[in-house]
Amino acid sequence: MATKSQNVHHLGSGSRQQLGEFGERLVADYLLQQGFTIRNHNYRQRTGEIDLIAQKKDLLIFVEVKLRRARYFTLSDVVNGAKQKKIMATAQRYIMLTKSFGCTIRFDVACIEPDEQGQLTINYKENAFTNESGSYVW
Repeated sequence: MATKSQNVHHLGSGSRQQLGEFGERLVADYLLQQGFTIRNHNYRQRTGEIDLIAQKKDLLIFVEVKLRRARYFTLSDVVNGAKQKKIMATAQRYIMLTKSFGCTIRFDVACIEPDEQGQLTINYKENAFTNESGSYVW
């Protein structure tokens, strides 16, 4: 699991939307450092929303980002079965609309929370969930 730290004092008292955008920027920066290109932020369709869509060569990833001010959640709290289905349906629509066929698809989750020293840490889970067959190549 990859981690990256950022000082918690930058959170301030922003709105929920501002915090979400801050978290998405942190994760986008992390992905850029890993060699990914960010294709979309906050991609919305009638089926749902995906926080970040990134690509590296033939790997296309769909990332759910969650930022919390306190350490109190687990991965299962963040992306339950219903949320996973929405993300997968939205990803399928994205792939069809952008003709991104032939890519290997991965669904990741980035949980951002303060550590014991008050530093924000990105807990990045690759392949956090899959479809029933466990494979994604569209």
